[in-house]
Amino acid sequence: MPARHYDAIVVGGGHNGLVAAGYLARAGLSVIVLERRGIVGGPCGRVEYFPGYIGAISNSPGALEPKIAEDLELERFGLHFNRPNPLLVAPFPDGRAFTAWREKERSVEEIKRFSAHDAVAYYAFFDYLEWFAHRLGISVFEPPPSLPDMLARLKTPEDEEAFGKIFLCSIKSLLDERLETEEIKSLIAALGVVSNFVSPSWPGTPYMLLQRPLSLASTVKSEFKNDPRRQPMRGSTGLPIGGMGAITDSMRRSIEASGATVRTESAVAAILVRHGAARGVALASGEEISGSIVLCNVNPKTVFLDMLDRSVVDPAVRTRFEKLKMTGSAFKIGLALDGIPRHRAARNDGEVRLLSAYQFRCQRRSKNASAGRSKNASRLTAGRPPRGAFLRPRLFLGWTVG
Repeated sequence: MPARHYDAIVVGGGHNGLVAAGYLARAGLSVIVLERRGIVGGPCGRVEYFPGYIGAISNSPGALEPKIAEDLELERFGLHFNRPNPLLVAPFPDGRAFTAWREKERSVEEIKRFSAHDAVAYYAFFDYLEWFAHRLGISVFEPPPSLPDMLARLKTPEDEEAFGKIFLCSIKSLLDERLETEEIKSLIAALGVVSNFVSPSWPGTPYMLLQRPLSLASTVKSEFKNDPRRQPMRGSTGLPIGGMGAITDSMRRSIEASGATVRTESAVAAILVRHGAARGVALASGEEISGSIVLCNVNPKTVFLDMLDRSVVDPAVRTRFEKLKMTGSAFKIGLALDGIPRHRAARNDGEVRLLSAYQFRCQRRSKNASAGRSKNASRLTAGRPPRGAFLRPRLFLGWTVG
């Protein structure tokens, strides 16, 4: 029996693969998604850490692009958010805590407890990032520009200065220019090092804060309901009801409704190349599926070293992938608690429950959190565990099943 042919084969059912499949299917192409595991979603997929306790490897939906959620109609296919208020709690070693609220005026008053200057400078800093994103004129929905093309977009000395500070300087130096308290600096500095093997003193760390400004600059009008990009406090997206897996579950329903096929327990063993182009895949079961294009949503090392035959990969490219080191920058621990943790900053039982329901960040016991993180980055680079590591716990109340 001849292999069934699809316009597009997506290898890997993580959230990126599902998004690609969704757009292709809505464009009228025949699409199949092949996922090795029994569920889709990759790190976003559901995990039962303990019997009855459901979670995911990923932690936050903050990077979910509003345009994608709207284009794929994820709300229609079951994705809904709980948007708690407050949305972030950051306890400090001296017993104080910063509480971020959805209302700007309440967050301003909270920052004033630490610094009246920073209450103004905090929001001015994010306005500065959004201004620069608009000056760059780059759309996240188009192919990325080359470095010469991007530099050509810098028209004024102010543009060039901002480029140098955001792309070449450190988040520590940029915040030292604009803010005066270590506590408020640490709230922003954490965003510059997340998912990276770096410290706040490393060049280029401010770039991580351009994610939302670039998204805003790429949108003609910000008319998305509850647009989290307009809220510079983390946690603004809210919590997906049903956990992180609810996002990719709704993606799967969306793309299947558009005519795409999703197959789990379908590990791809090889990408089939004919006449210099990928023309299908072979599953571990021996089944072959042909396609006009093959998209891979798996580790590039797996693609070039395991799925592609050695004869079709340039030896220089293969050598580069063989030498590519894969190192993690974080780990996650799932804990089943028998009660609600009590923050030292909580003044009464009502605040105990209020402050424990949302994301909170634990700073290391140091007056200078940035310096502490720099030392920890050096220890990690040398292969030693950090001391007093930065933690970002998130508590999910009532997420048991049974």
